[in-house]
Amino acid sequence: MLNPDGDTGVYLEYAHARMSSVLRKAESSYGIVVEDLIAAGHTNLSITEPSEILLALEILRFPSIAGRVMRDLRPNALCDLLYRICTRFSTFISPGGCRVLGTAAMRSRVLLCYIARLHVAQLMVLVGLKPIHQI
Repeated sequence: MLNPDGDTGVYLEYAHARMSSVLRKAESSYGIVVEDLIAAGHTNLSITEPSEILLALEILRFPSIAGRVMRDLRPNALCDLLYRICTRFSTFISPGGCRVLGTAAMRSRVLLCYIARLHVAQLMVLVGLKPIHQI
């Protein structure tokens, strides 16, 4: 139950905290505040790397999964999606994935992290978990 790896609540909380950490570092080290980017209309994403694409595609499944959950009354699909987004995020920021901070694609990748964190937090609330921002 407390294993930080695999399909556990601890793993999901850790993934959310990592997303929050990336956003904090983007602000403190590079002055990138996502809310300011959005307010200024800088919301274009450039998704070209395989791990970026897989993360974005997983996030885009949210509306159809939510509709299916409402129709079929199978909330386990929310848990499955939550886990898949977290694993795709881990792959995205892993050493073999994409470097987020300090790159030419930093704004786009920070926005992708922000979008992932929004979806993960919403899914966590829907399945009864409280998202944490720091471990």
